[in-house]
Amino acid sequence: MAGLPKTKARRDRGVAAVEFAIILPLILVLLAFPVFFGRVFMFYSVAQKAAQNAAQYIATVPKVEMHDSNKAAAANDVAKEIIRLTMGEVNAGSGGIGIQVDCDDGECGTGEVPTEILVNIRLVLYDDYFAFLTYSILGDGPLVINANAKVKYLGT
Repeated sequence: MAGLPKTKARRDRGVAAVEFAIILPLILVLLAFPVFFGRVFMFYSVAQKAAQNAAQYIATVPKVEMHDSNKAAAANDVAKEIIRLTMGEVNAGSGGIGIQVDCDDGECGTGEVPTEILVNIRLVLYDDYFAFLTYSILGDGPLVINANAKVKYLGT
């Protein structure tokens, strides 16, 4: 009789292991999507903030500097560096970042004073953690995130 409780306890441990093995795939699926979409929303909010910061920087460059094409091009480079540094803080991964800074529907740095600044950031995001789940449902390939900021030129 003394061996009976040990056998039942051993059997109960085995049942718990089988139940865990059955539930584990469901837990992974339920965990994968919130983690992936949490990363997507975090990257989007950081990209949006970076675009806004870069647009505000270009919008406050003095008119004297915007008339000089060399200084305007340097300001454009500073705006792009603001974006790179901000996006570098979140480790966007291997997808890459596309940056476009436009002044009145053209490249900033031409020597003309713009009326509007448009900054566009295109971020290609791969799922590094749950690709086997997310790509099977969302489709193969990366998710593309676009963040835009448009401000009026305020330079004096």
